[in-house]
Amino acid sequence: MLKEAKEVFDVMIQRDIEPNAVTYNSLIDGYCLQNRMDEAVKTFNTMVRKGCLPSVVSYSILIHGYCKNRRIDEAMSLFREMSNNGMISNVVTYTTLMEGFAELGDPRLH
Repeated sequence: MLKEAKEVFDVMIQRDIEPNAVTYNSLIDGYCLQNRMDEAVKTFNTMVRKGCLPSVVSYSILIHGYCKNRRIDEAMSLFREMSNNGMISNVVTYTTLMEGFAELGDPRLH
């Protein structure tokens, strides 16, 4: 289904319909759900490059993807980037990180 979602996304671009954060987030989430983090990050970076500001949801989706893939250091790096960019984390972001640390048995949680 992600292939079809990407095709719809590409048609939007071809028809000069600018994707917004919700559109990008849907695609990023699809990549994360399929453990395709490189493509998720590439899509996130494209969103930023095209001038579409990522939301707390955008960051949280990627952080969740990293945690799900046991890449907690990258999740924390993105969390710090989010904060450095003036983005205020929400309960979903914090809960996602806590679950990621707990799942790995990471001592930084204690």
